[in-house]
Amino acid sequence: MATKHLIFTSTATLYGKAVAGSEPWATDVAPIVEDVNFPGIYPASTDAPFVYVQAGADPGASDTLLGDVRQFYYGTVTGGDLMHARRVHAWDWLNASLDDKVKSLYTATELIEKFNFVGQKTDPNQGLEFPRVRETCLIGGTVDVPAGIVQAVYLIADALIGGRDPDADFESQNVKVETFGPVRTEFATDKGPMQHIANLVPSPSAWALILPFLGINTSFSVNKG
Repeated sequence: MATKHLIFTSTATLYGKAVAGSEPWATDVAPIVEDVNFPGIYPASTDAPFVYVQAGADPGASDTLLGDVRQFYYGTVTGGDLMHARRVHAWDWLNASLDDKVKSLYTATELIEKFNFVGQKTDPNQGLEFPRVRETCLIGGTVDVPAGIVQAVYLIADALIGGRDPDADFESQNVKVETFGPVRTEFATDKGPMQHIANLVPSPSAWALILPFLGINTSFSVNKG
């Protein structure tokens, strides 16, 4: 069992079910209670991964299914804590609030979901690109999501919490000269942006972990004129 923290409208009534749409409805319902210290953050268990928004006084079949909590983002807050506790330069993550950690995991996942990965989704209706299969082989071995992808998300999340902005990093590569009064700053224009910056990944270490799973070269060059 793992805990996945959801971001949803504060004061909503949420619950999880072990099997989506199973009857009798209430037999496998697990309440999901909002964190009292972080409004809008809901800790959910992967043992009851199908999350519903309760409309009435009791759970019922007409409630809205949000989706599979395992497919909202890669990794977990606990998993990020364990990985970064072993790293030398992880002050930003380790000292961040639960709110920021959850938001950074969502954002990091969104940043890498845009890539063209090898293979196909194991289920065409799944929310995320992984797990995937290539022919009959599960990509990443016996795990649902490759460890490299999860580790990349944790590294990107740490970089985001530390203040890295992928768009700002990319745009800075287009600047040739900046002049502020007597101060003049020049930038080399003979080379394009570094590959991870060109692909809006704020961590070169994370980019190295993502590369083996890409189906094509997703980098692109910028004409700086």
